Amino acid sequence: AFGTGDTVLVLIGDPKQAIYGFRGADVYAYLEAADSAASRYTLADNWRADQPLLDATDALLSPLQFGHSGIPYRRVQAAPDRQDAGLIGQPCPAPLRVRVVADRQVGVRITTKGQLQKGSLMEWLAADLAEDVAGLLRSGARLQERAGAAPGVAEVASRPLAPGDVAVLTRTNRQALMIREALRRSGVPSVVAGLDTVFTSPAARDWLRLLEALQEPASRSRVAAVALGSFVGLEPDEVATAGEARWEDLHDRIHRWAAVLDRRGVAALYRAVTVEEDLPARVLGRDGGERLLTDLGHVAHLLHAEAAAG
Repeated sequence: AFGTGDTVLVLIGDPKQAIYGFRGADVYAYLEAADSAASRYTLADNWRADQPLLDATDALLSPLQFGHSGIPYRRVQAAPDRQDAGLIGQPCPAPLRVRVVADRQVGVRITTKGQLQKGSLMEWLAADLAEDVAGLLRSGARLQERAGAAPGVAEVASRPLAPGDVAVLTRTNRQALMIREALRRSGVPSVVAGLDTVFTSPAARDWLRLLEALQEPASRSRVAAVALGSFVGLEPDEVATAGEARWEDLHDRIHRWAAVLDRRGVAALYRAVTVEEDLPARVLGRDGGERLLTDLGHVAHLLHAEAAAG
């Protein structure tokens, strides 16, 4: 909290998120601001995880610094109704497990250099994970329904664990599809969620038009496509009757954004467009605007992550 006379400025941030630089986040700017604050407060309660999982995570990661002494790993406590494990009767009661693949794993091909062949290894990992999930679902494990339950209450409602209670996080779509097929072969129904639909959305179309225009800023047809999309938001009659001064302004805008993308990346580009075009206020003012704005940000995040990985 920063005090200036009768005004108190409160800064809310997460340095571990800022590390990735999404939407122009600068972790060092956060650290500098945090060091200048008159008071600092840290959330100490976790409302998503059970205490046994938090204890296991503490054993694995504490003490640890995330690349800087000002970004330490912090221990937190689970909510009062999550002091015990939320799953009972599972084959392995450990809240956190690490699976180790041997350097000569049976069923995984070896390259001429004596290393595990990546494609074969991915297939083995998917099959191993699928069998582990199938075994868990067959075990009779039960999920505790503890919403609103008081701490220490012995009788807590429970129900059989179902396929929909299990989530598998992957880094790429290809991995997700591979695991889905392995789960189906093991008799576990599954779906892939998250990345399949956004690339067929109007937001993805607007991003494609913008990137095409940034490739050819002098193309009037490509600039017109951006002008008609969400990022600029002109009406068709405005584009049709635009004079040369208006076209010069649009081309200059695209040239400027192309420079931002080239020098600073997708996150900075999205922030520049958002600010210059007053994107939230304009998009939220129309039907379906909230979904569109969310999808525009989602595509920006995926493009940023892909650029960072490349």
